[in-house]
Amino acid sequence: MPIDCSVDRDRKIISTTCRGKITRQEFFDHQRVNGSDESLFGFDEILDTREADFSEFDHLALQSIAQVTGQLPAIDSNAVLAVLVSEGNTKIIVELYQMVEKVVNGSGREIQFFQRPDEAYSWVEKYHGR
Repeated sequence: MPIDCSVDRDRKIISTTCRGKITRQEFFDHQRVNGSDESLFGFDEILDTREADFSEFDHLALQSIAQVTGQLPAIDSNAVLAVLVSEGNTKIIVELYQMVEKVVNGSGREIQFFQRPDEAYSWVEKYHGR
């Protein structure tokens, strides 16, 4: 499975890992499933894209994903998003989440980019004073 997801309900963190070639449909499906589960409202997210290939994503696909994400009921503006990136996919991921920010924000959801998982988890924990 190119997109794996786990939920730590105690820490209120959704961990998603993308590997290999990710299609737009796979990403849409993942966003719809997690973003529609209202029991996950308020959960922070760590998205690991370091081993993913997003070459299928063009500007229109990014806009569509951003619009869908902005309408999902489980997206909480107080939850944070830590994105793990590699040098090869940084540009496309940053563009996607800048678009998401424009659609979802005014809400002010904090998004940060990291290259190491320990830094991402540490930032999420410190953000909420855990």
